[in-house]
Amino acid sequence: MKLRFTLFLCFTAVFCANAQRFEWAVNALGFADNREYHSDYQIDQSMFGIRLAPEIGLGFGGNHHLRVGVDVLKEFGREMNKNDVTYTAYYHFQKEPFSFYFGSFPRKLAVGEFPAPFFQDSLTYYCPNINGFVWRYETAQGNASLFLDWTGRQAVNRRESFTAGSAGIYRKDIFYGKYQYYYRHYALSLVSNEEERIHDNGLLHAAVGVDLSEKTFFDTLYINVGYMMGMERRRNVPGKWNVPQGLFVEAQAEWWRIGIKNTLYAGEGLMIFYQTPYNDGGLYLGDPYYQAKIYNRTDLYANIIKSNRVKASLDWSFHYDGKRVSSQQQFILVINY
Repeated sequence: MKLRFTLFLCFTAVFCANAQRFEWAVNALGFADNREYHSDYQIDQSMFGIRLAPEIGLGFGGNHHLRVGVDVLKEFGREMNKNDVTYTAYYHFQKEPFSFYFGSFPRKLAVGEFPAPFFQDSLTYYCPNINGFVWRYETAQGNASLFLDWTGRQAVNRRESFTAGSAGIYRKDIFYGKYQYYYRHYALSLVSNEEERIHDNGLLHAAVGVDLSEKTFFDTLYINVGYMMGMERRRNVPGKWNVPQGLFVEAQAEWWRIGIKNTLYAGEGLMIFYQTPYNDGGLYLGDPYYQAKIYNRTDLYANIIKSNRVKASLDWSFHYDGKRVSSQQQFILVINY
């Protein structure tokens, strides 16, 4: 025990001696999201609260960073519980053009470039961290990333699950091509019941587009047209893969903090096991609206505050699922310090 304690003190002393700087950060996310949905795919609800995520750590060797912290949710209108606290602990390596994160770290570092069919908006409200790693390569022409998020360690009342994904974009003058892909494995709990089945759920999006932001008076102006393909199966049906496919179009225009963004999906409905007993809430991470064969979302927004440290925006959204039109109002406040 003395030898172990001595070695621990020596390691700590060496580490501290080589530590170059003390680091800290405070991030906050405030959200007021009123969803007036009239749909067979989404529920009508309102979400209102704030997340506060302070971090401290050490930077050493010029490229290495260790951080620990806590992410606390205060949702207005209810009492807090233990699930409102998420712990953060990760290692970060940064040396251009590479960056690498390992541990439990903010979700935005890994999945910020994935559209709503992959990850819906409310994940940032209630699931702020990824537990795993993300590797990223970035240059002036584009970027590529790879991530793994371990979402469930097998237990009596918990199913084993993880999500792995990749994204990339390459730009040439005003043109660009991009892709996003993820694979979700949703397995059994330690003591499974008859309704549990092992599921494999993949989603691929590949697109080409034109970005005219630097060629016009608009701050942002682009359009891209893509192909969306799902790959889903329930393991107790051998060889039975379901491959829904569709067209996915995105367009956005913004000038002087006022903008409009439109996304359209047309094809076969994704998330085919969503409304079945085999989905207990953890099978899909994307927006349930994409079960529809046609779904259009139009966002009218205003960036009230837009600085390096603080961003605040108002968003009025309209959703059409092939049958009905619904609306949504959002206020989002983001602070990074």
